[in-house]
Amino acid sequence: EDNTCADITADDLKMAAVFALLRGKVFEATENQENALVWYERAVQLDPYCHEALDRLVGNHLLSLEREVVLLRSLQFHE
Repeated sequence: EDNTCADITADDLKMAAVFALLRGKVFEATENQENALVWYERAVQLDPYCHEALDRLVGNHLLSLEREVVLLRSLQFHE
């Protein structure tokens, strides 16, 4: 059975965001900031309402100002 993009639900994206957040936390705990950054960004891209990932990116100053602006502009909030 083929999985297509149409098969992906909002719940699937939220679950993927949670796993990305957890991966980011693991990398942050092991002081691997660059990989933590990648996974926190992925979590926010998957679910723009993943506040904990966004807080870790912005609150912990993991992003440069330019990268922060690009990330925030790329988020697609549901209307």
